[in-house]
Amino acid sequence: LNLCSNVNVESPSPTKESPSNETLPSTVRQLRRSKQFNISGQNVDVISEDDVSAIIQSGVKTVDLSGNCFSSIPSWIFQLHGTLSDLNVAHNRLTVVCPEISSCVKLKHLTLSNNSLVDLPDVQ
Repeated sequence: LNLCSNVNVESPSPTKESPSNETLPSTVRQLRRSKQFNISGQNVDVISEDDVSAIIQSGVKTVDLSGNCFSSIPSWIFQLHGTLSDLNVAHNRLTVVCPEISSCVKLKHLTLSNNSLVDLPDVQ
């Protein structure tokens, strides 16, 4: 699922027909067979619990959160430890990378460029 550089990612205001105000489109919860999740360039800093649940259940291999407003790598990323091979968190507001990143044993590519990193974990 690639939602990068969409102008209007937020759902419209709640109505009687559509009472929820979701951060991302409902297609996120239809990720069953997708191996990629890309929301680059959306200026988001949080993803709803329902969307996170769908992402985790799908077992994605590639996550692109670049060009957003995350101040840390979202903790749900570490729940993908058995499948995640590519993580792009470039162009966010990261200052540190927590040691839990080492739990992602299949991670081959980690892109951290253009953040405000002041510390990296000691990972062996």
